[in-house]
Amino acid sequence: MKVNSRKTKLNYLKRKWEKDITNKEKMLEYKNEVLLDKYFNAIFYAIAHDAGVMIGYDYEEYPEIIHWDCYKDLINLFEEKCMKLNTYALQYVRIFVHMCEDPRNYNRHAFLENLLQIYCPTL
Repeated sequence: MKVNSRKTKLNYLKRKWEKDITNKEKMLEYKNEVLLDKYFNAIFYAIAHDAGVMIGYDYEEYPEIIHWDCYKDLINLFEEKCMKLNTYALQYVRIFVHMCEDPRNYNRHAFLENLLQIYCPTL
């Protein structure tokens, strides 16, 4: 069975729970991890959709990064306004690359900040 390396923890917790299916603590730990994975998936799907860069969500392709300052700015903004990137979120940072390399002229920082106000409520 091929496992996405970013989902190793998720698979580990699932197997741990399956070995002791009556253990509610292991079940909750696994289900919380599933929710975290789904949370990041939903946030980055929404960002990619609203930014018009679904190619960054659908395909694991990165354009050449030319606008490094933009990319770093969007990463820092996400971590400041939403939460620190984790293994589930790292697979989606390519969306920020696509946003920064998008030829359309718009204020990416302000655009992402507005989206994060919607998609990342204060936790």
